[in-house]
Amino acid sequence: SFLIPLPVIMYHSVVKDPLQAGAWVITTEAFEEDLEYLKKSGYTTVTAKEVLDYLEGTGDLPEKPVMITFDDGYYNNMIYAKPILKRYHMHAIVSPIGYKMDEFSHSDDRNPSYAYLSWEDLCKLQEDDVFEIGNHSYDLHRKDKARIGVTRKKGESEETYRAVLMEDIGKLQQEIQAQRAKVKQIREQ
Repeated sequence: SFLIPLPVIMYHSVVKDPLQAGAWVITTEAFEEDLEYLKKSGYTTVTAKEVLDYLEGTGDLPEKPVMITFDDGYYNNMIYAKPILKRYHMHAIVSPIGYKMDEFSHSDDRNPSYAYLSWEDLCKLQEDDVFEIGNHSYDLHRKDKARIGVTRKKGESEETYRAVLMEDIGKLQQEIQAQRAKVKQIREQ
């Protein structure tokens, strides 16, 4: 097989109010314009699983693949981005931050301008074929940490960094699997 160029477009937050748009925030109108451009230009969205299948020789990619991702797991990804993606028959990957989902799972705050997905929201997001779930760390994004996001701290050995990173993303992965199992169990009752 041969390598195919794969553009990856990363978003964070999608809002309706243009006054809230900024470096990490896009309006629903601009998001829809992006998808319209991709569609007219012949791009087809792909998920990480499809890319892995292609690399392992068990799947194919379209002629012009593109990957759309959403970092952090904002509630507005479900409220605003998902319906637009559905309208264009496109897929995306949402990679939530675990501790933010914990916080918003115990909150009634559902403001699409800043709220994060809850665990229940994440399970709802998986009910159809629009979003694939990624992993944006469990706890490494807290502002009170000595590291910036998931980056390696100055002077930290590669071995230590790898262990910290693997433990943190492993914690979120386990919680995502536990939440899926909980939802499945409830539905089977």
